[in-house]
Amino acid sequence: MANPKTKSRSTKKKNYRLTETDLALAATAPAHRRKSVIKAAVGSGGYDYYKGVKTNLDGLLNIALNPRLPAPLAIRKKIRAEIASACIGSREIKGNQSVAEGLYEYVFEQKIIAAAFDFPPIGLGKAGTRRFWAPYILKIDGKKYIPFFDFRQGPRRLTRDARRFIFSIQHTHIREANPTEYADVGFVIFQFTAPQSRVRKLVPYFDTGVSFSNDHEIGAMIDAVYRDLDEIKKAA
Repeated sequence: MANPKTKSRSTKKKNYRLTETDLALAATAPAHRRKSVIKAAVGSGGYDYYKGVKTNLDGLLNIALNPRLPAPLAIRKKIRAEIASACIGSREIKGNQSVAEGLYEYVFEQKIIAAAFDFPPIGLGKAGTRRFWAPYILKIDGKKYIPFFDFRQGPRRLTRDARRFIFSIQHTHIREANPTEYADVGFVIFQFTAPQSRVRKLVPYFDTGVSFSNDHEIGAMIDAVYRDLDEIKKAA
């Protein structure tokens, strides 16, 4: 009789829902590479390697100005412990801790203030309901920003064009749709370097000077992705 666990793995269906990051990468990939980008995304099985740091974002983003927190060394130990408890396996723990350390350093150095950003998801046609932002408004150097986090490394991290795609969606569906509230709010994408002494340094990309795509252009890129995805699903 077959091992139930083995059988379960062999019959597991692929997760064909692209994450926001994968959607941005596929939408901005050259036409001849788009299918390979999509296949790499759906082949990952949908496992969230960075759930440890994501579940602790509230504490990390509010760390700089919380007077009840202990000294920096104690804070770091607390962060590492909380990250570890949300991860599976030593590799995942170390990966999430290195991101958390980089985020902690940036938040502490910039004295970032975070507030809740309870903005509803948006409908993007075939891509469905999406959130291309984290649920926070941050004050950085006196200006308010809505962030998007990209924790990945290597070829699956956001490219410049993919960042522009995300900025364009944010600009269209937040700033232009709600000019009274968000006309003066900026957008920032946080990415992280390769590990340096067990820390992945945070690199911010702001939307200053970005030439935004319009809603029609965004829709056309998304439609192209889902045409290719439909072909991939049919051939599977």
